[in-house]
Amino acid sequence: MDKYHIYEEIGKGEFSQVFKGREKKKIEYVAIKRVEKGMMNKVVNEVQVMHKMDSPHTLRFHDWYETRNNLWLILEYCTGSDLETLVRQDGHLPEQSVKTFGMDMLAGLKYMHSMGILHCDVRPRNFLVDEYGILKISDFKMARKVPKKALGDVPLEQRGTSEYMAP
Repeated sequence: MDKYHIYEEIGKGEFSQVFKGREKKKIEYVAIKRVEKGMMNKVVNEVQVMHKMDSPHTLRFHDWYETRNNLWLILEYCTGSDLETLVRQDGHLPEQSVKTFGMDMLAGLKYMHSMGILHCDVRPRNFLVDEYGILKISDFKMARKVPKKALGDVPLEQRGTSEYMAP
């Protein structure tokens, strides 16, 4: 991690923190996600999924590092926060923004499905907005290849966030 300057914390999860960062001697900012090493299996899955993707509607993966206690993911930095925060701050969004965001969501999910990957945790917090207002799918730790068996055979607690799942 000696290659990067790490700035302020920009997000936090149960097992991770996300910082704004910058590679030394470069101008472009990145998001640096620190994850506890105990989450290695989920991080490996997330890295494998992100490494395969190349779409303007999915968060770009740059690199990852392992230190004694943590795993560090170097990701695309999105300046516009996440969709949950935007809706909470504004109460509602203009109709044109909702249409644009909806199209971005569908484009990202269609791309993932064309790659044979299910996100499995679709919720507003997992959609980030970049500096151009483009919505990007993020947080792929629950993602998996399209299963051969029916999804109904997968235990409910392994399918994603219950508040955003279809009944």
